[in-house]
Amino acid sequence: MEESQPQQNPQAQPVQPAQPAPQKKEEHAVKKPGMVKRVLENFVNKLQSYRRVIAVAAKPTNEEIISEFKITGLGILVIGLIGFIIFVAYRLLVPAV
Repeated sequence: MEESQPQQNPQAQPVQPAQPAPQKKEEHAVKKPGMVKRVLENFVNKLQSYRRVIAVAAKPTNEEIISEFKITGLGILVIGLIGFIIFVAYRLLVPAV
């Protein structure tokens, strides 16, 4: 059996390895006119939106805080119970080494 060899094109030129792109010198950040003004405007807009959120927010009542503690505590207990069950099952099913 003959192995098939790829046919070479006599007109094809040899492939040269790609040369790395010339590296540019690091340039210092040039501040464009108005760039500082835009950054300052964005900052002021953010502060105004934060102020609106704080103005709308209300202090929670004691009942709301207690219910949040209950829900959080119940979630912690459930996750801990699941972890404990997995731990006990692992200890019972996997022999000690």
